[in-house]
Amino acid sequence: MIFAIKYKLAKDRKTEDSIVFEYHNQKLKGDTMSDISANEVLDCSGLSCPVPILKTKKAMKGLSSGQVLKMTSTDPGSSKDIVSFCKRTGHELVESEEDGGSTHFFIKAK
Repeated sequence: MIFAIKYKLAKDRKTEDSIVFEYHNQKLKGDTMSDISANEVLDCSGLSCPVPILKTKKAMKGLSSGQVLKMTSTDPGSSKDIVSFCKRTGHELVESEEDGGSTHFFIKAK
């Protein structure tokens, strides 16, 4: 089962920067195309380019080799950006899934 939590962010930039979306060792089953275990989850829904890729880069630095990040984005440009990011950095894009207006990316750290 996938749970969606929506936050209404204050317009105060300090408040936006202080909110972190992290869920460790989340097992995805049933509602996805495959069963992939994510060590960290990053929700970039509602954010525009280049913020999703910048947050993904920062999150990947915190992962050990072989660990997986699940990043969710509603920005249509993220698909192209994530493929390019993985090619440049050597991380592996294990899978991407579309779910309504969101795309979920599973990225394995090099």
